[in-house]
Amino acid sequence: MIDRKMRKNEKEGVMQRENERIIYHLMHFDEKDKEWSERPYLLLEDMAIVFDILDLDDRSIQRIDHKKANKEEWSDQFLWESAKKNTKQLLPAKFEPVYKDFRGHTEDRPVFMVSNKIQRYGAAVICYEDFLDDISRKYNKSLYLLPTSIHEMLLLFDDGEDQEEDLLHILEKSDQQLSKEEFLSENIYYYDKYMGELISLF
Repeated sequence: MIDRKMRKNEKEGVMQRENERIIYHLMHFDEKDKEWSERPYLLLEDMAIVFDILDLDDRSIQRIDHKKANKEEWSDQFLWESAKKNTKQLLPAKFEPVYKDFRGHTEDRPVFMVSNKIQRYGAAVICYEDFLDDISRKYNKSLYLLPTSIHEMLLLFDDGEDQEEDLLHILEKSDQQLSKEEFLSENIYYYDKYMGELISLF
């Protein structure tokens, strides 16, 4: 009886720890890929929000598929609510200027990298509650977002001078260097400071 009780308590402890480490990250969505029949996901434009368990090393992840979710009785809503809270807490956002050769951009017209503290699966920080809104309000600008990989995005302010075709060219060059697993999107995204919405431009 005591052994059964201990095993039950250990199992509940493991489940509790897993619940607290459910996170999300962004992936490229291709409806032809069979992966989408195997795992829970939510759509964000042409990207998918997928769910994982962050290992104790805070770097590696275990995929949550339907089999795992059904076993633990995790609904899509439960996964989203848990991940929304945990991801922001376990993997805080990182927002810093980058110094690369962007035509027409200087220290007065900066380019920023957005990711998380470990710079893995960090493109998902754009889903953090109020993250984009806080940046937009702080600088009083609408934002361009270039999804250079699943690990990070580049952020530029809309100051009325950027040409979207030039930004698309930058993104295309970046995409050529990515593996299939790291590729996120070929679209540029725009966060409108007035509407408070993220939209795809292409």
